[in-house]
This record gives sequence, structure tokens and C-alpha cells, in this order.
Amino acid sequence: MPSNWKRPADVAFPQVWARCEGKTTLADGSKLVYRIQDATPEMHEEIVDRLMMVYFVRDEDICKTINLMADKTSMEDTRIMWKESLRQNVGLVAIREYPDGQEEIIGTNITCVVTKGEKSNPDEVKGEAMRKIWRMLMEDLPKQLDVFEHYGVDHYMSAVGLTVLPKYRGQNVGLEILRARFQLVKGVGLKATATAFTAMASQKQAQRAGYELLTEMVYNDYKVDGKVVFPGMTTPSVKYMGKYIP
Repeated sequence: MPSNWKRPADVAFPQVWARCEGKTTLADGSKLVYRIQDATPEMHEEIVDRLMMVYFVRDEDICKTINLMADKTSMEDTRIMWKESLRQNVGLVAIREYPDGQEEIIGTNITCVVTKGEKSNPDEVKGEAMRKIWRMLMEDLPKQLDVFEHYGVDHYMSAVGLTVLPKYRGQNVGLEILRARFQLVKGVGLKATATAFTAMASQKQAQRAGYELLTEMVYNDYKVDGKVVFPGMTTPSVKYMGKYIP
């Protein structure tokens, strides 16, 4: 879960961090023009209940492997985590701008700030499926590398989910969101970002964006009580990736 860090009062909110165009013409012949900005409170419901609870949970490798969508308690755990993260006012959204002035949220990265010395409470996680994800990403993977020590910081920006609407995938929207995160990090006075990238697609985007590999964990080697926790993953490993931003 995110820390008690607060966005500095003198940092304007919301801000636009990047303006972008799609990689190719869309299927209907239109041009994709979009901006990447802070997620505002009135966007939170759509971000969580439409983009994340539908498309992220359906398509993300780990969520599919353990059938997170079928575990109602884990789904509620996840919804709470995303909403709490968004309250820090550092979440990112990609918003399509239509020629007639209409707008559409087409992608998001729920970013959040974590603070050295603060501990998350695993007892907050009630669902069986979510506990499996929590243990690997929040407890076991971070033991392999201390991000605070690696980058010499007391706070860094992490993230708990990246997704793009299916019709806009392949347009580099995810890539540009990851790049925009660097501007956000600098804008709110931080020096580093680090995230566990669980799927091959996002790992490739992060590498293209300039994130470095910090450590990784092979899914087939990750076992609890002698059993592979996430069997049948199409992505070989979870990669903890980050960047120092002077």
C-alpha cells in the first residue's frame, strides 16, 4: 500500500506531463492524439472500475493465471489498493483528444510513492489470490534489492498497475505513459522510480523507456510449500525495474 507521503502543496495539480500521437493510423482511419496528465478525483471511478477492474484484471498475466477475477475478496482488496494509491494524486492517465473536443481516458498507470521505513500491513489483504500476489511482489521480491539503498533516497515512485484500452494497444500509449512518469517524478520533487513489471509486454516497454533491470524472479522457481505459486505463466519472470532521475 502507498505511504503517508503527500504531494507538495506548491506543485500544481493537475498537470499535463506529455503530449503524444499514436504510432499508426487507427482502424477507422483516424489519428490518435492524446495527452498524459495527473489523474483527478473525478476520474478515479472510471480508472478503477472500468480500466483496471475490467481490462487489467482480465488481461494481466498473473491475474489470469490465478483467476483473480473469480476471487471476489481479492478483487475488493485490489480495488481498495488502487483507490488508496490514487488518493496520493500522482496517478497518470492518457486522455484521447478528439477533433470535436470530446475526450476519452484510454490508459492509466496507477503510480504511488513509498517511503523508507514504512511497512505495509499484510493483514489488510483478505483474498487468497491477492495474498499470493502480495507475498511475491511486496515481500519476497523486494528482499532481493533495497531500492532506497540502491538509489540513495528516502522516497521513490512505484506503481500498482498499467493498462491501455484494447483498441489502443500497439500505439505506444503504455510506453509514453512510462516515459511521462519520469517527468512526474521530477515534478513532485522525487529522484527515483521502481516497479515490479510482471508481463513481457510491459517489461519491453519499460526497457525501451529507459528503465534498468534491478533484479528479477523466475516464476517457475517461485514456490511456497514446495509448489509453484504461478504455474503456466507465459512471461518467464517478474522484473523489478527502475530509474534514477537527477
